[in-house]
Amino acid sequence: MLPQGGLAWVFSGAMPVRHSVLGALALLLATLLLGTLSMTQPAEAQELPSCAVAPFEGSAGAVMRRSFARALQESGFVRMIPEDQVDRAGSAPDAIARATGAQLVITGSVSGSRRARRVDLVAYDASGREIGRETVRVRSGSAGRRAVDRGINDLLADALPQLASGSGGGETSTAPTAPAHTEPTEAEEEEEAEEVSTPSATRSDLGANPLLFVVRLGVSIRTRDAEAVLSSGMPRSWRSNPVYAELHAGLELRPLAQENDLSRGLFIRGEFASAVGLGTLSPSGSPVDTQFWRVGGDLGYLLPVGPAVEVGLAFGAGYDAYDLGTNTEFPSVDLIYLRPALRGRLRLVDEVVVVGLESGLRIAVDRGPITAAFGGGDTIGFDVGANVGGAFDFGLAYQIDLTWVGYWHSFSGGGTLATGQDGTEHGFRVLISAGYAFR
Repeated sequence: MLPQGGLAWVFSGAMPVRHSVLGALALLLATLLLGTLSMTQPAEAQELPSCAVAPFEGSAGAVMRRSFARALQESGFVRMIPEDQVDRAGSAPDAIARATGAQLVITGSVSGSRRARRVDLVAYDASGREIGRETVRVRSGSAGRRAVDRGINDLLADALPQLASGSGGGETSTAPTAPAHTEPTEAEEEEEAEEVSTPSATRSDLGANPLLFVVRLGVSIRTRDAEAVLSSGMPRSWRSNPVYAELHAGLELRPLAQENDLSRGLFIRGEFASAVGLGTLSPSGSPVDTQFWRVGGDLGYLLPVGPAVEVGLAFGAGYDAYDLGTNTEFPSVDLIYLRPALRGRLRLVDEVVVVGLESGLRIAVDRGPITAAFGGGDTIGFDVGANVGGAFDFGLAYQIDLTWVGYWHSFSGGGTLATGQDGTEHGFRVLISAGYAFR
């Protein structure tokens, strides 16, 4: 018989002892488990072949290098060496392997356009011997991400078995089983084909990305007919007899061209043209030294209207100089003007063939010597033009442009040459230019 209160004594005395024993056992098991994990995890990590990704060659090489390095890391079949260590190791695969301890070195070469890049991958062992090669075509959208994963999968399927067999020269006898080659299913190929034509919903709405920066050089053939009607009703004129040529340089920057939103419509443009050393003739047939030149630029915005059309506004300024040598018939004209304009673009073939239309108002703020010659007054101008241009995937840019420009003068009061009433300036320009485009 237990004494009175004995049962209470069992649970109040024996139970604490029991809890202490169980707690000690649990602590011991936890310690052993943590010790086991701490010893096995580094060993397992060390079993993965160490891999270094060398800098990729070609345009967008840095971006493609990081994409493929990320895919290698996520594959779980290799242990990646940090990029900064690889960059300090040199360029040759064997030099990278010696400096970083890499058992697998992967190099890459990038070519093609932003929408369809080709990446040639080559895998080397620690001695610099090629053990695998793969070509991956990376397009926009999720199809491109799948292509990167597939390319890494196929490259490792070729390279890892050679490392595991010991032919690579590294300690890789415990390397994991290489992934098997996988071919895309028919459904995946159909989905990928759809994504090639419209890589994303945004691109489908806004069309192909514009060119980031274009610079062109060319030759312009143009005319210039100027006339001032004097207060007596007699005209004074100067014509280009019949045309003249000028060298032209133009550029356009769309700083947000790669953004798949409305901000990519922002643009900045500039141009310069010069015709120096012309030997023009006065209306009476006397030779006169002539120098014509012009410079201009503007800032504007083009709003996408569907995938092929852009319309917008621009505001800029310019300087048209028609500098004539000493003569008694017609003065030089130096026009400084402000120019608000309308602009439109139609992509016939992405950015390869594009039709442009443009019209601007020219508000003169200074007219130069013509004011002193015929009297004070105002000048207003107008231009309208069309062009066909674009750029190929390998960078060659081109443009053919036809533009008409006209100015209308008013005069009041007397001038040093005569008393003017009104006048006009007008001419056509045909520009043919070529250059380079950055995407």
